[in-house]
Amino acid sequence: MTPHSSKPTFLDLSGRRRARLKAGIITFGVLSTLIVLVVLTGMLVSPVLPDLPLTQTAADSLGRIPRTARAQRKRSISVRAERERLASRQRLFQQLTKERRPLRRSLQYSQIPLGPRLRADSALAAHHGAYDPTVVGFYVNWDDNSLASLRKNIDRLDWVVAEWGLVRARGDSMPLRFQVDRRVLALAALAKQPPIILLMLTNATADGFDPDAVHRLIATERARRLAIRTIIDTVTHYRLGGVTIDFESLPKSMHPFLLRFLGELKPALVKEHLLLTQAVPGDDPDWPVEAYTRLNDRVFLMLYDEHDPSDDPGAVASQGWFDHHLARLLGRIPPGKAIVGIGQYGYLWSDTAESATELTFQDAMQLARDHGLHPTLDRDALNPTFHWDDPDSTSNIVWYLDGVTAWDEVRAAERAGVAGIGIWRLGSEDPSLWSVLQRTGLAAKPDALDSMFIDYDVNFIGTGEILRMVSEPTPGRRTIRTDAATGEIVSERVDSIPSTYVIRRYGRKKNEVALTFDDGPDPVFTPMILDTLRSRGVHATFFVIGENVELHPDLVRRELREGDELGNHTFTHPNLALVGKPTTRFELNATERLLEAVLNRRTALWRPPYFGDAEPTTADELVPVSIAQGLGYITVGLHIDPSDWATPGTDSIIV
Repeated sequence: MTPHSSKPTFLDLSGRRRARLKAGIITFGVLSTLIVLVVLTGMLVSPVLPDLPLTQTAADSLGRIPRTARAQRKRSISVRAERERLASRQRLFQQLTKERRPLRRSLQYSQIPLGPRLRADSALAAHHGAYDPTVVGFYVNWDDNSLASLRKNIDRLDWVVAEWGLVRARGDSMPLRFQVDRRVLALAALAKQPPIILLMLTNATADGFDPDAVHRLIATERARRLAIRTIIDTVTHYRLGGVTIDFESLPKSMHPFLLRFLGELKPALVKEHLLLTQAVPGDDPDWPVEAYTRLNDRVFLMLYDEHDPSDDPGAVASQGWFDHHLARLLGRIPPGKAIVGIGQYGYLWSDTAESATELTFQDAMQLARDHGLHPTLDRDALNPTFHWDDPDSTSNIVWYLDGVTAWDEVRAAERAGVAGIGIWRLGSEDPSLWSVLQRTGLAAKPDALDSMFIDYDVNFIGTGEILRMVSEPTPGRRTIRTDAATGEIVSERVDSIPSTYVIRRYGRKKNEVALTFDDGPDPVFTPMILDTLRSRGVHATFFVIGENVELHPDLVRRELREGDELGNHTFTHPNLALVGKPTTRFELNATERLLEAVLNRRTALWRPPYFGDAEPTTADELVPVSIAQGLGYITVGLHIDPSDWATPGTDSIIV
């Protein structure tokens, strides 16, 4: 306001200045908010790397021009890159503190200590009183899906019967050898409620069952004594719960020898508080099951293979056949000593083949999917089946067992008051079975069987060690109907077939080998490796661990400067199959941020720790691949692993 006027000096009667000021404040607020969001996004969100085109062409066999060393420009580490590195590292270690069992994160299965030895004989008493069936899963080494199933369902199992004792008609004095899978022992040690593991001895071979091998094992007193000492030493060494005998296709003349062997083995097991169990055929009336039951703590009644590969096509275990032989056997032995074996597999018969081909449930679903078929339950056998004709007029028919047949069989077994249920076998079964079968027994209703899924098998396309996930599992559906009076499932139709993982492999090049080194940089070995590579004009790929990069950043810079490739190998080298998805993301992000801060570069390559194959076969191995691929990484496997971490010696590593 001036002396000559009562009007304020800065008064704007038009209101334009106020509008401009307001617009400026709003603009400033929006811009500052965007800047804050950009900074936070860079710190919190994992970097998504650009997609790289992967193709496999005929030119791959022609070779390529050797790479030259990259010209390096000296760059200072940006404040933002360093801030993001520290933030990513902090988030990772906050996540690691949440891991319930940090011991399991960074060890090979073989390095995880064995669990405490369980009193297997005490476990039998635990199932007395209210009806609480023992739930058993049979495990085999020769199918990776068996391990996948065990890992997923171990908390549903009371016992695991592992096929680790192989009786072979060899020329030496001991026709028995053991193949103990330490991964199973590790999973049991890490389980919330560790199952009892039984060592199964079998005379199974690639061509069937060999009775001659059993005869060599038990025919003489000296052979039996040696076998018993070897069995006891093995079981106690690995802290197992006992032994399961599975000797099949034995002639009548062999039974007295086997009974004598079991009679001598039993006291040795009792002394160590271990169990003796045995698998007996469910449909062979000549087996002296009463005598075997008296010697064993439990007997497994193998109620499957009504039609085996050598028979004409037919149900694997029709419900009528199952009920008949279950009643016959329980008329001869106490139900409280019987564990009923439930089959989970199938057969494919073709009129051009001499015998049937064994199928897993996943195999059966894939065949049905390939031929556009919808399996249904045969109304008489109550087993699912489907058939088709090939273009060359070859007729094919599949019979198999699934979660529906298991429901009917387990119900019948539980009504008979048996001691337990045994699933033959883990990795071959219909995964939906576990939605209705727990440690406490069968669910009250079968409704959960409507949903179908496959998460064990993996389909591969192409060749090479570079992996790209094409598709992830999709669920299927089936319609079932139960009998109102009996509760038995009497109708099933698969409406949509579940699918599994599909992985495309790339990278195979004729007459070329890609050298890769994991776990560095190491202050002793990495310089020697780099010197050797440079002296021969050879380049390699180094999959580095973030913790080691922090300690030795100059070695990583040298690797890049000399023309080598770098890949992400996580920050702390955990076994990603044993940690959660958030931890996998934090591990990748922390290492990526560190490399960006040290090198001012990103890498598109990664290799999961403990990833010893270019053919991952289980969901636990593939989930990290899916996570990394979503972030733009390319997964690199390997086909030739020197296993140098086990220090086998130079002669074993270099061939």
